[in-house]
Order: sequence, then C-alpha cells, then structure tokens
Amino acid sequence: MQAFPDEQLQIVLLHIMQISNDPMDLLMMPRERKYLSLFTEAYRNEVEKIRQQSNGQIDSIYTDFLYLGIQRVFNDYVQRHNVDALMLAEGLEWQLPTEYSIHPEKVFVKSTVPVLRPSLPTATIKTMPQLEEKDQQASRYAVAFG
Repeated sequence: MQAFPDEQLQIVLLHIMQISNDPMDLLMMPRERKYLSLFTEAYRNEVEKIRQQSNGQIDSIYTDFLYLGIQRVFNDYVQRHNVDALMLAEGLEWQLPTEYSIHPEKVFVKSTVPVLRPSLPTATIKTMPQLEEKDQQASRYAVAFG
C-alpha cells in the first residue's frame, strides 16, 4: 500500500491453476465447487483484518481463481480487470494447495504489468488449507497466494 499512498485500492487475491487436459474435467469445471472449501472462516477473517487495517485505503478486497492454459489468459485477465501492479512479496515460503496450482512468479514475470516485490520477514503463507488428494482436481493489485 506504500507504493500507492494516496489512492483507493482494489485488491484481488488470485489463485492460479493449470487447466486440466481431461475433457471430463473441462466439462465439469463450470460446476466446480470443491475449491470453495479453501475459503475457511479463518481465511475470510484474515482477509477482513487486512481490509480493516488499511485505514480506508482498501476500497475492496476479494479472492478469485484463474484457470491458466497459456500466458495470454493471464495477460487478458490483468487487462480486463485494469490491474496496475502485481505484488509478489519476497521472503515467503509458498505452499501451493493443489497439484494444479501454479507458482505466481512463473506467470507474473512474463506479464506486461509491473511486479512489486516488497520485503517481508521470512514466513510461510498458509492462507488456504491443503486439499485432500481426492479433491486435487481506482488502482488494483493482483496479489497471489498459495
């Protein structure tokens, strides 16, 4: 938020997943609800805490999922949502919740949008619980989480 001190921010917490090559998975994707289980009460509380601690600078904060087959899909997402900057904090140990999760750095560095890399104390991000094996299938920031 220090990069945009006088602006109202809309923050997108984005989880990026590799799209499946299985035709049945593709047919079921619009009805996919298992990833909603990632939004635990603790996760929602932490997101709300971030908004409240912003002293009114954060206009909105929400979570989104993006199924990615090629880089262009991400670039189109960023353009369509008018994203001005991407944030990828240094000093974090990422824990991707599914085998299809994509580390955000792989996608962010290929984007045309500037990537901000604030330094944070070494920590492990645990914003989302691991899925069980059977379930493995204004200015704006897009903030990746794992």
